[in-house]
Amino acid sequence: METSEMETEQTGLIPDGRGASVHGTESDGEEEDMYLDRDSLDLSDMCYIPRAASPAPSYLSMESDSKVCDEMIAETHESPARIELERPDSAVSSIYSLESDEDVDSDLKPELELRKRPKNKKVSYSKPELNMDPDYKRHPALTTKFAFKFLQQLLKKLNEAQLKFFKKYLWERYPEFFRDPLDCLDILDVVDKMLECCDIELSLNITKHIFQYMQMRKLVNYMQEHLQRNEVRYGLKEQLRKQYSTMHEGCPTEGSPADFESVYTELYMTQGRYAPANCEHELRGEVKELRLELRSSIRLKPRTIEELYDKKEVEHHYLHLVIMRGIPGIGKSAAVQRFIMDWVNEKIHEEIFFIFPLSGRKLISQLETEKSFMELMHELFPCTTGLEDIEYDDCKVMYILDDNDELLHELDFVHSYNYCDSNTRTEVRNVLTNLIKGHLQSYSFVLVVTLPLASCKVPSDRVHQVIEIRGFLGDNRENYFRNRYRGEPAMAERMVNYVRANPTILIMCYHPLFCWVVSHVMEKVFRKYPPGQEPPGTLTGLYCFLLRVYLNKREHKRQEQQPYLKDNKWEDERQMVLQLGKLAYNMLEKGEWEMMSCNWKTECNECNPKEALLRSGLCTEYYREMYVLYNEKMRSFIQPTLHEYMAALYVFLTFKNNGKNVLDTSKISMIKLREPSLADLYRSAVDKIVHSKAAVPCHYDLFTRFLVGLGAESNQNILGSLFNHVGCKASAVEDAVRVIRKKIKEHPDKAENLEKCLQELYPSGQKTKK
Repeated sequence: METSEMETEQTGLIPDGRGASVHGTESDGEEEDMYLDRDSLDLSDMCYIPRAASPAPSYLSMESDSKVCDEMIAETHESPARIELERPDSAVSSIYSLESDEDVDSDLKPELELRKRPKNKKVSYSKPELNMDPDYKRHPALTTKFAFKFLQQLLKKLNEAQLKFFKKYLWERYPEFFRDPLDCLDILDVVDKMLECCDIELSLNITKHIFQYMQMRKLVNYMQEHLQRNEVRYGLKEQLRKQYSTMHEGCPTEGSPADFESVYTELYMTQGRYAPANCEHELRGEVKELRLELRSSIRLKPRTIEELYDKKEVEHHYLHLVIMRGIPGIGKSAAVQRFIMDWVNEKIHEEIFFIFPLSGRKLISQLETEKSFMELMHELFPCTTGLEDIEYDDCKVMYILDDNDELLHELDFVHSYNYCDSNTRTEVRNVLTNLIKGHLQSYSFVLVVTLPLASCKVPSDRVHQVIEIRGFLGDNRENYFRNRYRGEPAMAERMVNYVRANPTILIMCYHPLFCWVVSHVMEKVFRKYPPGQEPPGTLTGLYCFLLRVYLNKREHKRQEQQPYLKDNKWEDERQMVLQLGKLAYNMLEKGEWEMMSCNWKTECNECNPKEALLRSGLCTEYYREMYVLYNEKMRSFIQPTLHEYMAALYVFLTFKNNGKNVLDTSKISMIKLREPSLADLYRSAVDKIVHSKAAVPCHYDLFTRFLVGLGAESNQNILGSLFNHVGCKASAVEDAVRVIRKKIKEHPDKAENLEKCLQELYPSGQKTKK
């Protein structure tokens, strides 16, 4: 008897002390085709269901039946739905009812293989799992889609024998819902049948009751925990939907936020850390020095936002830490916002249960405070307050660390101690370090979004993938304006036509922030002038506005984060621009567009790389394969035309603030008999165009356009804080114009570019005197 009971318990099908005859047959032979002819039930009336009793009262079956009756009596209470069972005497005695029906002889008489309605004894018991509180309100997270997937997930955790018992017990205990046997149905059909015959709550309650009956406590606990997490996920999605449904373009302090869906344009991104700076140029075609030749084995692979943490890739490789990087304003935060909104709307990555965006700007002020990881999560995401831990079985979690360019410089990835307990208090600095390194929440996904220079602070052996955001590609440069002015198609077409008519502007529109500058500046012009009467397109004003946006962002970051940084020394705004401009001019004079990081200190000892590469937003850093096993870290301006603009700005600032003509290197100029005039400066610039010995004929053409354009008072007003005083005397400007017109007559081959220089000097379209 003890052996039989132990075997019954090990199967996991029947609880201790219950005979097999209480639950009917489990045979997967002919008995799977048996059916029970049951009439539909009215839950308000009594219902009698026949059950075949053991033919002979053997010791084991009597013991089993007595325990069943005891449990049924204990469960009895008042209920509107009550089912009474009768057990008629059976004509055959068999030991098969004790353990399993799988051993029943297939040659048994057909009338003994069918279950018949009871006629004699009555046993009644209630079903508390079917009782529902009349005041119960369904949580919005409890949807049919979730219940369907969740019930499938639960049943897939059962082995074959347990699943067979689940279906048998479901059919026998709830005849009011299931008229036909469920043995022939697979998991998907069983779940579909449950949700069709019962509502969501009853299906979950019934499933929980059966698991309890099968003494599967771990599965019951998992079920309760998962339902709680589903409610937390709903609250998290609502919080993220409110937070990320809008976005600020350009300067966060200017204007109202725009609807994200109406503004977002698809971004171009590649996998690999070898993505160089954009090298397109109106006059050169492309700057060959910036072009990167890569071996086929390390070619940059185009990626989409949906392919981030691709499910197939995750199955084959351990993918914990992914670095998403790019220059300022290139669209990193927009790409993250697209990923989050698609997840919230259940378009991508439904296998990820939670996504927690962690802002570096908020965290940098808490680095010295002591908190546990869970305390930090409860503070940032109040909806998680009821959770004791974030990681859980079948619950993938993703953390997105965005806007943490300064934050990464404050973390010590070498000397920090290992920390893996989510509920132990330590410095927030150490919590973030171990989250990135994978010691904490090791089975989660961590996406770090930052600038190229800051990304180098993360140990390379911890990085599993690098994604480079590279702005707009092809038609998306124009699609940005069509999306932004979706409600004004006429304005959108004027913007597109303006961009197409100016090659340098079209090239620079790979940069989303520059696209916003164009729309912000030109919208005012287009609303002022009717179609066809707009002033000719100019470049200098747009580049001045772009620089002002970068400087405003830098100042905003300085005010917000400087008190919490170890290295809180920020260079003066004017000093930083002058140093970068001088670097740009010296490189332009040598015909260089990039330099190795090892040469930065020797050739640019006045220029702090942290200011240039991290805080200004004007420079970038990338890798160039020098040899098969050696990669050199390279640095350059984010775009060749911006390089030329910064060189021109340095020359003009030196002239305006210090009264010095950098372009005139003759010995006579060293004898300072008088202050150089604006005409002298422009004469020197045009001479550089005419007498340039550079390998490329148009080496100084765009540089001169920017230099002349900076003479316009409207452009100086944009950069007002960089100048001692704004504006030039009208007579000085007229003298400068006469010098340029004279040079046009002397050098007709340069006439086209010099005419564009005059347009830059009069961005409002005012006619110049000839």
